[in-house]
Amino acid sequence: MAFLESTDFEDAIRNAISIGGDSDTLAAITGGIAEAYYGIPRDLAEKALGYLSSDLLETVLAFYGEDGIAYKKQRVDISRLTRIQRMEQIKKRAEKQAAYLARTLDDFEAMEAEIAQLKEYYSSGLWMADFSEDEAGRIPGCISRGVLSEDGVYDLLAELESLRQRFEKLGKRNDKRRNNP
Repeated sequence: MAFLESTDFEDAIRNAISIGGDSDTLAAITGGIAEAYYGIPRDLAEKALGYLSSDLLETVLAFYGEDGIAYKKQRVDISRLTRIQRMEQIKKRAEKQAAYLARTLDDFEAMEAEIAQLKEYYSSGLWMADFSEDEAGRIPGCISRGVLSEDGVYDLLAELESLRQRFEKLGKRNDKRRNNP
């Protein structure tokens, strides 16, 4: 009855909801019939599709096919909407990662002078003297002394150099992309 007494798609849905009772089921059934008869108004279809995640949009695309949803002599291109939403998700993740990386780089840059001190200490005779004292058992066990492990500082400095090289390669790749669009 909700469909039979309607004048367009939206009117059919409103009629179904106004009946009361299990209105979501009534509106779903009425909507299917009204879509087949009237099509879906573009603004309503686009608004509804905007609420869907990209995986649900892909499901709708699989159901309707590449042509999209029919409405008043035009179609909603679901594959386009899916693509845009997927790119929006990538953009948001990239923004989050860029902000995290910026904070991390700020923290790392603030430590550069301290890292230089560590490097200088490790390559000096002081480190060797401290290492020897620790090996002889003259450094109390209650203090942290990871800096005196034979490989600890070396491995850290090697990792920092590896990260520097990765950033350098990333910068060069981005420069190439910018220069060769």
